[in-house]
Amino acid sequence: MNTDIISGKVKQTVGNAKFEQAKQGIDTVSKALEGKREEVSGVAQETYGYVKEKAQQVVGNLSTKTDEAKRKVDTHLNDYNNKLAAAADQLPGDVNYTITRYPWMTIVAVLALGLVIGFWLKPCFKKYQYKYQYPAEPPQNF
Repeated sequence: MNTDIISGKVKQTVGNAKFEQAKQGIDTVSKALEGKREEVSGVAQETYGYVKEKAQQVVGNLSTKTDEAKRKVDTHLNDYNNKLAAAADQLPGDVNYTITRYPWMTIVAVLALGLVIGFWLKPCFKKYQYKYQYPAEPPQNF
């Protein structure tokens, strides 16, 4: 329990006592209203304490889950990097050196090769192209 919950319960008790005292005719009506006001304030503060506690639990759970996800991503990235390094080690020495020394040049060369292959295969896929033809006039019920 946090202090908001405890002080809320104390305010409720004090406010209820003031109200009961005023109800028995010992004090005035203003004291009764003050007692009810303090009781309602205590209920609000207690509710705030419970909501605050729940929010702290949710944030704690969320941070735990984020840490787990980060750890899993780091593990998988390390595994991927190790596999990639093992594959690069199997390449001939000159190619491996060129790829590790000039990674952006390698990326550009692979993209250019992909474009060349794409243009080379484009005539093969012409028969699969779909051309939409607009109707000459709009539908009658439009």
